[in-house]
Amino acid sequence: MSVSLLPCSVSGIQGCIMRIDPNADGTGDHPKTIIEVAAQVRLRDALNVSDGDIVTIKVPD
Repeated sequence: MSVSLLPCSVSGIQGCIMRIDPNADGTGDHPKTIIEVAAQVRLRDALNVSDGDIVTIKVPD
């Protein structure tokens, strides 16, 4: 299984969007409308957010 990574930032915190190929194809555990963001800090705590909250994710051009 391979993973696609895309650099991003969430409220100024650097991270990356991670998608396993089955999720990107629509055959994995998550639908295409859900992404996972990895960062050096726990984003839920740093941004005080919960499931369903809306955040802005910036990706470089």
